[in-house]
Amino acid sequence: EPATRVWYRPGRDPDFPVDAPGPEDMRMPVSVFYALKPYAEAWTRNADTTTDQLRALQARLVARHAYSLDNDVPFGVDPVVSFIRQKRAGHCEHFASSFALLARTLGIPARVVGGYRVVEYSPVGGYALVRERDAHAWVEAWNGERWVTYDPTPSAPALADRGRTPLLS
Repeated sequence: EPATRVWYRPGRDPDFPVDAPGPEDMRMPVSVFYALKPYAEAWTRNADTTTDQLRALQARLVARHAYSLDNDVPFGVDPVVSFIRQKRAGHCEHFASSFALLARTLGIPARVVGGYRVVEYSPVGGYALVRERDAHAWVEAWNGERWVTYDPTPSAPALADRGRTPLLS
């Protein structure tokens, strides 16, 4: 089946009401809570505000963990706990899930968002190209007033040489 073309014009979206956090934005298995809580507390020890805590979590994940497409997690082990405790390498879903669950252990509502990271533009027509390989996950966390976007995934090496599509490609 041929690929589907979807056209999107970037710009300011109309103001849509957005729900405040609900119980689903704090849910996690008890075992994961207790496994991650010491990390979240240690990594945010000097953070005074919710925003400072979230920035500290993001900075620590970016500095301490590496981007990798390797998904090996032993059977029966929670992938987020493995990512934080042992593996310390993973793809955007590992980073986003870890960030969201670490935030939740601190009492901060958070949710994982999936979409596409636009990194490629056509010099002819000036439009963005979005491909399957651009799929990405990030986090929205509640700062007490509104949802704020955080992307705890360090830039993948594969993104470094992308940005413009050659003229005749």
